[in-house]
Amino acid sequence: MGYYINPPQILPEIGRRLDITVSYNHLIDELQDDELLFIHLDRGMFQNAAYLFRREEFEEFEEFSSQIDGLVFLGYYAVNKDVAAKHGIGDNAPEQERPNMRNIVSKVTGNTLTITVDLSKDFGKTKSGRAITVASTDGWAPVKADDKGRIISFNLNCCKK
Repeated sequence: MGYYINPPQILPEIGRRLDITVSYNHLIDELQDDELLFIHLDRGMFQNAAYLFRREEFEEFEEFSSQIDGLVFLGYYAVNKDVAAKHGIGDNAPEQERPNMRNIVSKVTGNTLTITVDLSKDFGKTKSGRAITVASTDGWAPVKADDKGRIISFNLNCCKK
């Protein structure tokens, strides 16, 4: 827990609020390639705007927030890397961890899931050896929760034969 936007009060001005809070993977899926994930908290006397660069960092803040009386969660935000660099997140900060998907960019707009795959990529032979992997979610990838709280996921393998 060591990389912060300074001053934290500017986070809503420089970042894009993420309305989804189902899980770390859901939040990461909402980020564009040039964005970093931040949590904004108000502790009464001061605010924090912490960079959540990996799942463990996210889980630490989730646990931390539940243990402090009077701590107010103000939201999750996506901040452009260059903008974050101007406000305390320097070159020594770690890269944003991404889920295990290979060569897949997914985006949800309203109730529409858009999946983009670069068909020129090559990740070597599949386990069977009969095809070449172009893209894979490497299992089920969560997208969002529906109105009943059920997680909507997709599973994709794209291969050349």
